[in-house]
Amino acid sequence: MKTATLIFALLTVSLAACSSTHPYQRAQGSGFGYKESAISTDRYRVHYKARGNDTAEAMDMALLRAAELTLLEGYDWFVVVDREQISERNRTHHSGSSFSGNSFSSFSASRQQEVVRDCGLLGCTTYTRPGTRYSMGINLGDNAGYNGGRSHVESILEIRMGKGERPQQGDSYAAYEVSRRLKDAHEV
Repeated sequence: MKTATLIFALLTVSLAACSSTHPYQRAQGSGFGYKESAISTDRYRVHYKARGNDTAEAMDMALLRAAELTLLEGYDWFVVVDREQISERNRTHHSGSSFSGNSFSSFSASRQQEVVRDCGLLGCTTYTRPGTRYSMGINLGDNAGYNGGRSHVESILEIRMGKGERPQQGDSYAAYEVSRRLKDAHEV
């Protein structure tokens, strides 16, 4: 009975963790969430990295951070000068698996190329390097033997901020309006 209770508790915690939404918070290191870097007094590069494959939500969260940053810096509006969306797809082959019905437990190892993007004041450099990933887990309801979905998505915006009348040309946004609407839409 104790074993069944323990297994139920672990499954409940695992499912709750999987169903949680992307946290809107400052990223720690290269983790999930937002971060920004100043390019000049009125220009910033804003990043938002999220688990999963919801590119629209990642872009919304990057726009939300751009709006908040614009207001924090004392500006009224911002223009998106450049935008980029990066999706990383991991495929892992399960090298040790035990199947039971429609579920399996597994140990996997994969060799993949990791895309690294280093950005500084004068521009960005993108390169790849080999990486190895090991994992163990329990998969309920999918015995395909691999995970073909994206592991994360990142939205990167370069913005220019301004005061007064907002430019009508280009990709410009009123910071207060964007902040209010996106916080309501995503319950942030």
